[in-house]
Amino acid sequence: MNLPKKINPDRIKDAIIEIEYEADLPFEILLGLFFSELDDSFKFINRPSKFKIGLFYNDKIKFEVKERTITFNCFENYNNWSVYFPEVKKTIKQLMATGHIEQFKKISVRYINEFRDKTIQDFSKFNFTFDKPNIRSKNFRFNQEYYLEDEKIILNLATVDLSQEQQNTINANTLSIIDICVQSKVSDIKFPKELFQLLEQLHIKEKEVFFGLVTEEFLKNSNPEY
Repeated sequence: MNLPKKINPDRIKDAIIEIEYEADLPFEILLGLFFSELDDSFKFINRPSKFKIGLFYNDKIKFEVKERTITFNCFENYNNWSVYFPEVKKTIKQLMATGHIEQFKKISVRYINEFRDKTIQDFSKFNFTFDKPNIRSKNFRFNQEYYLEDEKIILNLATVDLSQEQQNTINANTLSIIDICVQSKVSDIKFPKELFQLLEQLHIKEKEVFFGLVTEEFLKNSNPEY
């Protein structure tokens, strides 16, 4: 399948990469070492919390470091994988420069796509019916977990009727969501190159699920860029 690099308008609300790691130092010490290795583009958010956590951001990404997990998000707007992923790779290399990350254990790539004034049935191949097939629900949720080869796919679809909401800040009567998370358990990945290759694979798998789900008509009308 020839996968588009981008559709217009872009429907991506957030892009999340989560990496589970093991280190050889207590987190309190490790967090300070992480901060010392980051370049000057990053700012630290000192947010009081009962949990041990470090929050950082620059003009392209934001990320949080917890004991055993690193989670990346796009900062404000998602630019493109070609902008987002190099920033993630740069950051991981800087964190690994401490010499105290021993290995990576589990990774995931998750994209949340938002569609305003459309139901899931308007633009996807998904079809859910019961004993009254002509009824179209105004509020709809579907969740499924399955495996494709070595990856676990977590798929969440939803349509929410906002027309009766008194405090509707979205400026739409209907909001639909396609939320796709692709997870992979890994063993003994100790080098960035291996990690980056696997993240690329998970990103491609997520795109295959998304573009396999939407209709040809929707894709054609979305001005895809290849």
